[in-house]
Amino acid sequence: MGKRARPAMSHVDGKIEVPAVDPEMVYFRFHRAADPARIGRLLAYRRNPEATWFDDYRDAVIDCNREGVAATTDACAAGV
Repeated sequence: MGKRARPAMSHVDGKIEVPAVDPEMVYFRFHRAADPARIGRLLAYRRNPEATWFDDYRDAVIDCNREGVAATTDACAAGV
């Protein structure tokens, strides 16, 4: 299987991938995290046109790792 580029950023909270963006949301996944409990965690935030870094996103709208969320949210169910 070929490798592909993944948009990601290094942050004080860990290495964070941006696996998807849609007209309303931006999705972030932790690959490496200062807190091991966050590794693999998928979060969705409302798009912020002024954002240039992860710090510009404050509160996750959707935590795809919470029980029941993945089944009701298309992007979470797909695992983005």
